[in-house]
Amino acid sequence: MNIILLGPPGSGKGTQAQLLSATYGLKHISTGDLFRAEIASGSPLGQEIKEIVERGDLPADSIAIALIEKEIEASGQKLILDGFPRTVAQAQALDKLIARGVFEVPHVIMLEVDEALLVERLTNRWMCSQCGATYSPWRLPVKEGVCDRCGATTFEKRKDDEEEAVKHRLRVYHEKTAPVVAYYADKGHLHRVNGAMSLQEVEAQFVRFLGNGEGPQVKTHSSH
Repeated sequence: MNIILLGPPGSGKGTQAQLLSATYGLKHISTGDLFRAEIASGSPLGQEIKEIVERGDLPADSIAIALIEKEIEASGQKLILDGFPRTVAQAQALDKLIARGVFEVPHVIMLEVDEALLVERLTNRWMCSQCGATYSPWRLPVKEGVCDRCGATTFEKRKDDEEEAVKHRLRVYHEKTAPVVAYYADKGHLHRVNGAMSLQEVEAQFVRFLGNGEGPQVKTHSSH
């Protein structure tokens, strides 16, 4: 089973991806994590990506596709993609991997959240300065002041979570990524989930849909 998680910034893709990864034994591949790793490497490409994401824009399709294809070909199946595809061109590149048998046809799940709530969520979150795990007043670390993922004790605000950058990111999402939702809906491969509910309620929607891991026939659902 492979899963693609779609949704605007702040819809909870990363959090749900981690939960689904544990529940179904899937490897979580996040373009955000791949970009941050490239930035941390100090490479010229990393510097280019850093400048792009800090202003709230998306790295070029060629960059995202190259990084994801490398991960998919190394990892095989049983993957959950978080943050990819973000453009129709990226979705078409993924279709080529499916045609080659490198990536089996995924369940495509869209997290839907009202834009005002997205802005509230994004401007009130912070991340671990070591591994990039995100937290907010609605999702605090289990142990106060200690990252759940890596145990670090230092946190920082992401530059792209400042209000103007957030609003710009949402404009980019509507322009570049919203068409991906239509792309999969037209194929009949889209399932919609209400991402405005509590963490546990959203997870329960996923589990009802995916069941024992095979998932029912994927079909287009109306918006919540």
